Amino acid sequence: MLTIYPEGVSGSQSDREGFMRIAEAAHNREFSVLMVERLERLSRNRADLFQLYDNVLKPNGIRIYVARSNSIMDDTAMMLLVWKAGEDLTQLKQQVRRGQNAVISDGRLCGSISYGYRKRHDGTGQNGLREVFEREAEVVRRIFTEYEAGCSPLEIAKGLNGDGIPSPRERRGTPE
Repeated sequence: MLTIYPEGVSGSQSDREGFMRIAEAAHNREFSVLMVERLERLSRNRADLFQLYDNVLKPNGIRIYVARSNSIMDDTAMMLLVWKAGEDLTQLKQQVRRGQNAVISDGRLCGSISYGYRKRHDGTGQNGLREVFEREAEVVRRIFTEYEAGCSPLEIAKGLNGDGIPSPRERRGTPE
């Protein structure tokens, strides 16, 4: 039995390690049945999923068992489920986009905190609130001032490094 655990990575990405490991193991005929909880956990990308099935699994005599539906996939079921997985992903993307738009319309941040800001906690537990983080905002203003004065990005970076100002990646220890 070959075991490949889920990685918590989006099923819409076929270049993830687990997906590639399945394809490699199938080519090497390391298993005869691929067991998945749901087909979309294997991949939500219709083309990748069908290519894996049609070009790798099926020619090597490997069947897909889907636990959720308690079934082995044949060509017809595979085509229908590949189509459904793609539709589910499209619907999920639309739901996420609607949620993001609602957050933005409410004046809150949708995504990571930009340099010069930090999370604001107002006691309501509402996510996406931000405020200017003055120490970093000074750096942002300095960058714009130096750029307007004709300094190149490289000159600005050298000046910031010379003054011991951490890059955004180095600021992870900054209080939020």
